[in-house]
Amino acid sequence: MIYLYIMDALRADHVNAELTPNIMSLARDSVRFSNAVSQATWSLLSMLSMMTGLYPTAIGNFGELPDAVKPRRVGLPLNLEPISSAFQKEGFHTAAYSANIFFTPTYGMDRGYDLMPQVYDLPELAERANISRTVSKRLGRQRELLLPLITSKDLNAIRRKNEVPGKTFNVIWAMDTHDPFYDRNKVDQLHTDDIEILENSQETPEKAQTMYREMVRYTDTQFSEFIDDLKQNGTYEDSFIVLCADHGESFGENEQFGHTRYIFEQQINVPLIVKLPGNAHAGTVSDELVALMDIVPTLADYYDLDLKQPLHGKSLLPVIKDEGRGHDYLFFYDQTLDRSHAHGGIRTRDKKYMFWYPRHPSSDSKLIQMLIKGWTQVYKWRDNGQDLLTPKPPFLTEKLYNLAEDPHEAHNLIREQSALTREMRQLAETTHCELLSYFTEHIRQVRLVNTSQKVEQRLRDLGYLE
Repeated sequence: MIYLYIMDALRADHVNAELTPNIMSLARDSVRFSNAVSQATWSLLSMLSMMTGLYPTAIGNFGELPDAVKPRRVGLPLNLEPISSAFQKEGFHTAAYSANIFFTPTYGMDRGYDLMPQVYDLPELAERANISRTVSKRLGRQRELLLPLITSKDLNAIRRKNEVPGKTFNVIWAMDTHDPFYDRNKVDQLHTDDIEILENSQETPEKAQTMYREMVRYTDTQFSEFIDDLKQNGTYEDSFIVLCADHGESFGENEQFGHTRYIFEQQINVPLIVKLPGNAHAGTVSDELVALMDIVPTLADYYDLDLKQPLHGKSLLPVIKDEGRGHDYLFFYDQTLDRSHAHGGIRTRDKKYMFWYPRHPSSDSKLIQMLIKGWTQVYKWRDNGQDLLTPKPPFLTEKLYNLAEDPHEAHNLIREQSALTREMRQLAETTHCELLSYFTEHIRQVRLVNTSQKVEQRLRDLGYLE
């Protein structure tokens, strides 16, 4: 049996013996990667990368959220094979239990799954809608707060009810560590005024982080219930289990709050634990630079799956066996949810280059507009096929950090390391161009999505839509 267990917005530095003893117990039977990185700072792009083994940029500009009026390019492209389809072709029963709105049929993520219930519409969870309305009214909100009221305890119950024996590939996506912040043990009492709830961390970051730690403890407890189930039915030993987060969370570090922001470590450094069948290589800790997009090629390598598209991720098996290394560097590119700014960078094992700039500058200057367009949209090669003709935008902001000496990213080295900055900037440009070429060659097709008002409300509740 294969399980991919995702804990949404779980920071890597919050996985430890104090907060997550049950996760650390799994780690003792597994290989733990201390330098694992997400490909994005929010769920949708990270999810696409995790399920395909590709950079989000290569899949297309799917960062935009859909609405009921205008469909946008979101979701899984129609001619791209996710890992679920590969397992399904090999005769595995495939199932997904997700409390994340993005990992649902709405976004085309049900391809390759024999079972993917819309958990927030199940009859046994119908009472949560009434609680949601009460909580929303209490918070003075016009729209219902529904999605974060589905806990991993609920997901465990649904999984137990539907799980089948034999060859299975399962995804469990829990939202216990995603805002809003409240005691998950008391989800069914949230309609009372006795239960404290914070919508975000910006106004009271210290209190929010305290509540977040309790949410981490809760998800760890529920994870132990999942592991106990596997041990009781005798499948734990031979199961392949991957535990990870899709991104992290900020509580004021580097003046950032929440996620969907810039690629500071608290948002991209994520836990990644791989338990192989038979507990092979148990207790190994690797500090190689690895990525969430490595999950797909690792599973494909171990189970000898044939995926039709070339992958950007690398199998972790050579790293686990001490026969290979992780990535030399990882690339990032995204746009803020209001589409006003683009941001990204390059992350090596011990250094990070970051950039961001406005896509729609508040100036009517045609020259400025042309320069911005040159950076964001037009990637041309010189006649000799080597050098990029990408102008540096006039409003480009850059940061450079030595993570080995400055893990909290407090000292910007841009002025001190101008040569390295140029090198990293060029690497970002070149990689971006290569990924856009990959999209043109291998993907081409996009998936248009129209969403209902109900889905839009849930996206707003999570802070993804204004």
